[in-house]
Amino acid sequence: MKKKSYVLFILLFAATLYSAAQESYSSLEFVQNKGQWNEKVLFRGEMNAGAFFLERQGFTVLLNNPEDMRRLTYKTHGKSSGALSAPVKKAQGAGGAPSDEGSSPGSGGKEVVHFHAYRVVFQGANEQAMVTPDKILPAYENYFIGNDKSKWAGHCNMYQAIVYHDIYPNIDVRYYTEKGRLKFDLIVRPGGDPGQVVMKYEGAGKLSIRNNQLGVSTSVGEVRELSPYSYQAGTEGRVQVPCKYVVSGGNTVKFRIGKYSPDTTLVIDPVLVFSSFTGSKVSNWGFTATYGYDGSFYAGGI
Repeated sequence: MKKKSYVLFILLFAATLYSAAQESYSSLEFVQNKGQWNEKVLFRGEMNAGAFFLERQGFTVLLNNPEDMRRLTYKTHGKSSGALSAPVKKAQGAGGAPSDEGSSPGSGGKEVVHFHAYRVVFQGANEQAMVTPDKILPAYENYFIGNDKSKWAGHCNMYQAIVYHDIYPNIDVRYYTEKGRLKFDLIVRPGGDPGQVVMKYEGAGKLSIRNNQLGVSTSVGEVRELSPYSYQAGTEGRVQVPCKYVVSGGNTVKFRIGKYSPDTTLVIDPVLVFSSFTGSKVSNWGFTATYGYDGSFYAGGI
């Protein structure tokens, strides 16, 4: 009886840690590139909706199709754990005949996940801007990809924020996450001109503005950038400054700023919202957990 109680305690403990892990993954971590990715990438972050790549003059967003990924999750995770299995509709093959369960239509029984990538470039930005990682995490990642050891990368540090200094004269940009949402602050110091900030969206569909929110259409769904919150520090705390998106030809975006003090730092604070940017990373599936005799705890998954 005592043994069963102890096992029950371990399982409850594992469930608690797994739940906490899911919450922690809602904050995107920026992993340094030490050769495991394309040389244009400085840092990469994995999220439920795909991935986010920081580059010299901007960033790239890689989004997956939520329905494709949900089907893959059910097929891979559900078959390995009966308790988590979910019904999956059979795809229709040629002539309306059913193909393999859970497979993508026209894929020959193989699972296909569709992605869409678009890039945001700060036009005219400083290519030699100093990049400073912030809030290093105690964990790190190793990448052993392929058989060529020269292309392996070890001890890749992880950070909670990245700052680009002087991307425009006296203007910095800081990338981070808050409450599960990806954010970047444009920090306009005295002498900086927010009118210089021009963001060009490459590879995206039509840009639109609704209720002062920027909509970015893609083949796998829409990305929304919430109404930019702009402020300056005052004697009684933050003083909000009116700020709006302005979309012009060629899928470029600027900010229209209301009256503000040029002698005080101005912060422009957009928020990116992805349709499936919630919960744990899509690659994080836990299957088992147990304890060690030395008091350690082990979890297994893919």
